[in-house]
Amino acid sequence: MTGKKLVAYFSASGVTAAAAKALAQAADADVYEIRPQVPYTSEDLDWTNKKSRSSVEMNDLSSRPALADQSAGIAEYDTIFLGFPIWWGVAPTIINTFLESYDFSGKKIILFATSGGSGFGRTANALKASVSPDTEIVVGKLLNGRQSAAELKKWAEDIAPEDGKAAHAAEMMFPIGAPNDAFAKYFTGQSYLAPVSTEQVGIFNVTFEPGCRNNWHVHHADKGGGQILICVAGRGYYQEWGKDAVEMKPGDCINIPVGVKHWHGAAPDSWFSHLAVEVPGENSSNEWLEAVSDEQYGILK
Repeated sequence: MTGKKLVAYFSASGVTAAAAKALAQAADADVYEIRPQVPYTSEDLDWTNKKSRSSVEMNDLSSRPALADQSAGIAEYDTIFLGFPIWWGVAPTIINTFLESYDFSGKKIILFATSGGSGFGRTANALKASVSPDTEIVVGKLLNGRQSAAELKKWAEDIAPEDGKAAHAAEMMFPIGAPNDAFAKYFTGQSYLAPVSTEQVGIFNVTFEPGCRNNWHVHHADKGGGQILICVAGRGYYQEWGKDAVEMKPGDCINIPVGVKHWHGAAPDSWFSHLAVEVPGENSSNEWLEAVSDEQYGILK
C-alpha cells in the first residue's frame, strides 16, 4: 500500500466541486472529477419534473450513467474521499458507475456530500453492492457551506490518519482483509480477517488496530485441537489466565493448547497482525467468554 489519498467527486452545479477542492488541499490529496459522458443540463436537474433525466435515473437505482473517462488511477491510492450531492436521499447513480468501474479491494472509501437538507440516510448501504466485500466504506461528513482549511485538515487527519492501517499493511506480505464483522461482538476495537488457507489446515491472518483485543476464550476439542499464533507484523500481546502477558513481535510463535483461557490483541500504540493456525482436532469448538477489561489491558505498554 502507498498511503496516498485521492479526493474523487461528482458535481452537477459546482457546489460539491468547491467542497472537494478545498478538502483535497487541506488533506494533501490528489483530486479527480467524476464526469458524465453526457453533461447534465439545468433541465436534467429539475427534481420537480418527474420526467427529467435526474428524476428518471434516481427512480431506477439500477441505472448507470456512462462516465466521460476512466482515468482516476484508483490502484495508486489507499484512501479515497468520495464526494457527491445527495439526490433523493442517496448518492447519484453515476457514483455506482464510478465504483463499478474500478477495483477498490482493500481500500478505504470515506464519503462526503453536499445537501440541501437530507443527510446520508441509506447512502452507504446503497453503495456497498458496487464494491468488493473487503472495501471499507465510511460515512464521513456533509460539507455544506464554507469550511475552514483548519477544520477540513483536522477532520481528514482524524478519519484517515497518515500512519496506521496503510503503513501497517506495507510491513507484511499477507493481506489485511475485510472487517471482521462476523466476530465483532467478541472483540474490543476493530479487527480484520484475511483467509490464507481454508483447506487441510485453516490459516487466517488476523489484524488488530491499536488497542484492539479479543475476549477471553478457550479452545476445546475431544482430541487434538488448539491454535498456533505467528506474529507477522506490528506488536501485540498474548495472555493466559493467571499469568503475565507475553509480548509478540514479528516472528514470535505461540502454541495454545486446548482448555487454556486466554486472549490476544494489539499493543495500545501499535497495529498487530498474526497468523492464526487452527490445529486439527475432533469436535473442535471455541468458547467465548468475557471481554478483557480496561483495567486488565491498561497495565500493558
